[in-house]
Amino acid sequence: MLFALFYVVLGLVLLTLAGDKLVAGAAGLAARFRVSPVFIGIVIIGFGTSLPEILATASATLQGETALALGNIVGSNSANVGLILAVALLLSKQTRTMPHNGKDYGLMLIAMGFVCLILTLYGELSGLWSYILIFALFIYLYLSLKMGADVDAVSEAIEPLNWLVMYIIFGLIGLVLGAQFLVSGATDLATLLGVPAKIIGITMVAIGTSLPELAATVAAVRKGQLGLTVGNILGSNVFNILGAAGVASLFAPLPFGTFKLDLIWMLAFSLLALPLFLTKRILPLKFLGFILGFAYVIYIYQLVG
Repeated sequence: MLFALFYVVLGLVLLTLAGDKLVAGAAGLAARFRVSPVFIGIVIIGFGTSLPEILATASATLQGETALALGNIVGSNSANVGLILAVALLLSKQTRTMPHNGKDYGLMLIAMGFVCLILTLYGELSGLWSYILIFALFIYLYLSLKMGADVDAVSEAIEPLNWLVMYIIFGLIGLVLGAQFLVSGATDLATLLGVPAKIIGITMVAIGTSLPELAATVAAVRKGQLGLTVGNILGSNVFNILGAAGVASLFAPLPFGTFKLDLIWMLAFSLLALPLFLTKRILPLKFLGFILGFAYVIYIYQLVG
């Protein structure tokens, strides 16, 4: 019990420090190479903060815990929107202005819908579909790069390039280690309490492996980089649904099982975020954050209740 608590505290400290450095390095990199902060959020931060989900999912699959693996993917995507994005919008000082990244949002919806369709029609992810998902991830990255050019970006960053790279490396390593410590302690506690693998995957592991996104989100919002946050969430969800699911299903089939309702919730959270990406803002950002957060509380309540 004491070791578990120590891991939780250590993980939180690492997540906080690493999140600050990762956002600082990513924002500077976006300015130096004249690409949008959204693209940097999608590719660099999105991939980096999705590493815990990818590693946790692959590890669970190798150990035969396919319910835990798929639960982690679905739960992380729901947490990214219902929890992480909600926190970002509630903390943000912006009201209705947002970077224009509706195309990236559309790509995320297509990726989610594609995987849900496969699971519905075939009952599992395996075989050829695993390679198709990984290939689709590379297509997504290419399209994001094409859409990521930002002619209005500042041509020079404040920090030297080598420092920016060091910030990003430290941030990514710190986020992965911090999440690992936190998830390890939380999972041990949940197992001792006799919580089912599906519940652990969707709640404890999913939220725990989403903590890098949360740490990066708080740091980004505090620095006024809401575009980085949104890009991080969009990228993380795509890396989870294509990358983590694709890699994990290479080792063992991921069955549809009892996840029908959870997949519906995952898609519902993404659709609830639609007003954020409309050209004309119809809702204040904080109100939208409240809606997403309230929906996530309902989801967790019906899951564990």
